[in-house]
Formats: sequence, structure tokens, C-alpha cells
Amino acid sequence: MALAGSLLLPWVEGLVGKAADVLVQRVTGMWGIESYRRKLEDQLVYMLSLLAVAEEKAEAKMEAGRAVKAWMKKLKTAAYEADDVLDAFQYEALRHEVQASESASRKNLFNVELIWGKV
Repeated sequence: MALAGSLLLPWVEGLVGKAADVLVQRVTGMWGIESYRRKLEDQLVYMLSLLAVAEEKAEAKMEAGRAVKAWMKKLKTAAYEADDVLDAFQYEALRHEVQASESASRKNLFNVELIWGKV
């Protein structure tokens, strides 16, 4: 719509200029159709205002779309970073668990050696 609006807007502006042209007004006045020319000019001005509003809305929508895409990209990056941090926490938790388990195994082995050594 933005491209179509940007192409139509200058064209309709040109039509409004033609409809308002002094020479066109003289000819339509001589032929007795001045009221039709004025009606056409009014309709073209109305069309021009509709096109201008539509173009503004389309541009705002495109800007909003770009902003949403940029926000989504930042959100995705933040989610990946959070995933990395949580992976690091899980790794450290498992590492401490394994170390604690190894330490307990060594302690049990040491206790068994003490017991066996005393026997």
C-alpha cells in the first residue's frame, strides 16, 4: 500500500492542480459545466486527503513492524544468553555433585582401608 500510495499521491495532486487550473475553469465556465468541474475538484481533494492518511498509516505500520522485528531480535539474543547462563549453572551444579560424590567415594575407600588395615 505504501508504494501504491506513494505513486498515486503525486498523480492525484497533479489532477487536483489541473482541475483547479484557471484555463480549465474558463473553458468549463464557457461550456456551462463549471459545477461539474468543481465537484470533480472537490472529489479529487477528498481522494488526496484519503491517500495522504493511508500513506501515513502505512508508513507508521512499517515503522512499527521494523520496531517489532528489532525487539524480537533483541529478545531472541537475550533468550540465547539466558540459556547459556543456565547451561553454565547446570554444568557447575553437576560438577560439584560429581566432586562431592568422588570425595565421598574416596572417604569411604579411606574408611575401608582403615578398617581393613586394623583387621
